[in-house]
Amino acid sequence: MSAIREIAPEDVVRGQFVGYLEEDGVAEHSNTETFIAMKMFIDNWRWAGVPIYMRTGKKLAETVLEVVVEFHKPPRELFGKGSANLLRFRLGANDGVDISLQAKEPGTKLSTRQVDLTVEFAAEFGERQGPYERLLNAAIQGDHFRFTRIDAVLHSWAILDGLLKNPPKLHPYFENTWGPDEAAELVSGGWIPVGSEVNR
Repeated sequence: MSAIREIAPEDVVRGQFVGYLEEDGVAEHSNTETFIAMKMFIDNWRWAGVPIYMRTGKKLAETVLEVVVEFHKPPRELFGKGSANLLRFRLGANDGVDISLQAKEPGTKLSTRQVDLTVEFAAEFGERQGPYERLLNAAIQGDHFRFTRIDAVLHSWAILDGLLKNPPKLHPYFENTWGPDEAAELVSGGWIPVGSEVNR
């Protein structure tokens, strides 16, 4: 957390879904966001120069929790232009790992196609503990690993302090979308589709 660079306002998109102001208990001119997307950097040897993109919000097209790692393409592609290799960690109700690799097609033609490998944790390992069951079990056993330490909490607030004091403009978005259009412009090439979109 201490290696996270201060987040620039131009690397943040705040949104509010259309209709939020009509929700019960919401102030008439509320400036509260229901969506946020951001680009951040971790200034250490492992992650130097690697942009990390995050987005979260209410009333989006799907409820999904996943982490996607997009690998750099080599400077020279031997088999023509192909998509980047991806490693996708699916968390929550449908835990698993997906790997999307560019593999050379058989034959004399120098071309690749995407090959997908999927591991469903429930199928491989059987039923697992629910998230609250794991947390309660860890608390009873005195296992601090699953809980945030105070220094991490303080670093989190320090990272976001500038944005909280001077929040970027709020953009409207409609329900069942992936947020404001401005969020798509944050990522060059656009956001990587969520796992369920890829599998359609």
